[in-house]
Amino acid sequence: MEVQLAVERGPGGRRSASVAPGATLLVGRGPGVGLTLADPAVAPQHLAVHHDPARGVWVTCLGAPGGARLADAPLAPRVPTEAFGGDALALGETLLRLTTLGRGARTRARQAGAARPVDPVVPQDELEVLRTLGEGASGVVYAARWRPRGLLVAVKVLKEHVAADDPDFERFVREAGTAARLRSPHVVAVHDLRRVGPRAYVIMELVEGPSLRDLVARGPLEVPLVARAGGHVALALAAAAEAGIVHRDVKPANVVLAPDGAAKLCDFGIAKDLEATARSLTLTGVGLGTLAYMAPEQVDQARHVEPSADVYALGATLYHLLAGRPPWLPTSFQDLARILTEEPAPLAGLRPDAPPALVQAVHAMLAKDPDARPPAWRLARFFQTGA
Repeated sequence: MEVQLAVERGPGGRRSASVAPGATLLVGRGPGVGLTLADPAVAPQHLAVHHDPARGVWVTCLGAPGGARLADAPLAPRVPTEAFGGDALALGETLLRLTTLGRGARTRARQAGAARPVDPVVPQDELEVLRTLGEGASGVVYAARWRPRGLLVAVKVLKEHVAADDPDFERFVREAGTAARLRSPHVVAVHDLRRVGPRAYVIMELVEGPSLRDLVARGPLEVPLVARAGGHVALALAAAAEAGIVHRDVKPANVVLAPDGAAKLCDFGIAKDLEATARSLTLTGVGLGTLAYMAPEQVDQARHVEPSADVYALGATLYHLLAGRPPWLPTSFQDLARILTEEPAPLAGLRPDAPPALVQAVHAMLAKDPDARPPAWRLARFFQTGA
């Protein structure tokens, strides 16, 4: 299904933007949005439009002054609401039109009264499920309102076929326990882990915003955005290191941007407690992190990594955001030798507008020797003070 949002009427004339499958389009008049409006009544980040290939299109008013209207009905602030092809969205003096084409396209008339089943393990008297955020072979994630606390949350549920003795079950429980131990505004928070007989689900912070992967897919990012995201992730990694945790899979897809611009690290599903190496679920000789962002020692000895491996992955992530590609693009295990022995192309030549201090910091993070990399707390201070 193709999804497009177009300005039908309003200041600045007609323009449009597409929403890729799995991506979120931000609409507003500030930096970093995918569809820029010239309407002074529109907030810098006013609206988020999410394209879920399996569940359709969902729009969220980001708490902006003046709100927004969908199909002539007001949108509740920060409550994801399903939208359909042909729907009108009103923001200030601007009228937008949503278009959906191809297989899977749905109209409001066709979908009126349609209901989607929610996993029965989710207590719907406590959690009002609003939409499906994503679904995989072993689990499904919902956006929901947690009635007792009045919070919008994400609810991650393991599917029924994942038994308690399944490695996916243990990894799921460990992810929740690991993230719950971290107290950082730059880590997606876990509120509660529930086990109901052989089933399990976790209630966690809902972040309505794109991932860094979504943004860099359009090309290299602006230096201020890269520096801000780098500082925030460094703070998250410093908190993880203090708790004795290695994330092991830092990459653009696992960093999401909240509507206020804060970067948050998510997916601790393969994080490893340094005090529990004997219980590691890492495959012998093969790391579970994405190869393009793996530290040399993680490629070479996946079981024995320390927080410095996360620093390397952050460096590879920032390199990607600035250059438009990661430092390495391994396509086979033979290519992994380059990660172990070769240096990446100088970032200064790929991004001449980047400050030399930032370029130097990124290359320091990519040092082959783990002891030569700056610790996360020092990087956080660098991004905060420039020194």
